[in-house]
Amino acid sequence: DDEDREEMSLVAAAAPVHPPRSWFEDPKLTGPTKMTVTEEGQVFGHLGLWNSCHLTFANTCVTVPKSRRGYADFHVGSVKTQEGQVIDTGVITVDTGHADTAFTLASRVKAHYDDTGTQAAIVRMGEDQFGVWYNGGLVPGATEETAQKLRRTPLSGDWRRIGGGLELIAALGVNRPAFAVTASGEPVLDEDGNLVS
Repeated sequence: DDEDREEMSLVAAAAPVHPPRSWFEDPKLTGPTKMTVTEEGQVFGHLGLWNSCHLTFANTCVTVPKSRRGYADFHVGSVKTQEGQVIDTGVITVDTGHADTAFTLASRVKAHYDDTGTQAAIVRMGEDQFGVWYNGGLVPGATEETAQKLRRTPLSGDWRRIGGGLELIAALGVNRPAFAVTASGEPVLDEDGNLVS
């Protein structure tokens, strides 16, 4: 109805074409932070926490990789800020799945993400004492539906071996990420997969 359309257009108007530079800087989070989308269109939170173990590996604790390359392999796009600066950014996508882990060629992984998914937000990644943070904004023209989808869809990272280490190449919304972020922090598991109190 008209009220729903008005609400959707308000959110679309809230996502600026040229976001402020501050949206792409360290958000100075004070604790583990789930996906946050503000009324102004800013998007921030943690992608993964240092003290968490990947949920799909049995009998071993695989932790969130730290970037050796300053997230250069994720920041492959750019955005012009309100202040007129052009900065490197990456994209958070929804409505897609991870590229197959059997894809060893970078070109096949890239082709997967080129052909699937919807851009929902433009962000920069960085690291703080809790884990990998992201900060940025909704893409221009984003609707309330997109904002709500981001709020209810936790992020999952796709790390690939590049230059001798694992580097983040994509961040996408999924139903259950391997490194879930909760307000109190991800439960810590021991080597046998048991919850550590």
